[in-house]
Amino acid sequence: MKKIFIGFVWLVAFCLIVISFIRSEQWLLNGTLTLGWVLFAIQMTVSHFEKVYLFLKRIWFEVSNPECIWSFQVTYNGEFNRDTLLLVEHFFLENQQDVTVTNISNIRKLFRMGTLSLEVYLDEELKILRFSIHDMEISYRRSKSFIEDRLASLFESLQLKLKPDSGAFDLTINFNDYNPYFGFYVRRLNAGEVQRFNVIFRIDNDRVSVGKNQIEINTQSLQHMRSLSKKYIVLSPAK
Repeated sequence: MKKIFIGFVWLVAFCLIVISFIRSEQWLLNGTLTLGWVLFAIQMTVSHFEKVYLFLKRIWFEVSNPECIWSFQVTYNGEFNRDTLLLVEHFFLENQQDVTVTNISNIRKLFRMGTLSLEVYLDEELKILRFSIHDMEISYRRSKSFIEDRLASLFESLQLKLKPDSGAFDLTINFNDYNPYFGFYVRRLNAGEVQRFNVIFRIDNDRVSVGKNQIEINTQSLQHMRSLSKKYIVLSPAK
């Protein structure tokens, strides 16, 4: 029903455009009416179709190139010990440039590789190796290539080295203002009056949670993390 109504609105707008060209002597009246219907059709389309909404958002962010703030965490399960931390250190030193290593403790290390700060934590009891990036601030256009070209390829190579039994990948975004999806899902509500808002949906076996000030993505696939991060997380402008 929704698609039929929006299709009807666009049909009326198209007919008005045709009439405006045919009856050019009344261009002022016809043009004003046509413009109103076209704007109404665009508003209805953007309000009810997520793909169109996100497409326009991506164009806007490409132009304005805002700063994005996001956190990334990878948890590997396997037969890990303190020698694994040394293996990780050697891997970064051999495969990355300008690496600075800080030994926080026997089970925790901090690696700085240019603009990337990566903390590695070993839970000896649970046999868990956790990699964390906290509150990384990066421009929208650069974040897309950073996720695709550097971060994803880095963990693909690291997985081959560590050979974990399983892994979990989590992305979390905290917004200084309302996140860009808030306007789409509760467009008819006054954002200032909404105290709590949360939408959780699944894409295959992955979980996406959209809140008033936060987006979370949870998946066990690095490939899914790449695609979902490009689709959702880069739309996170910092004010």
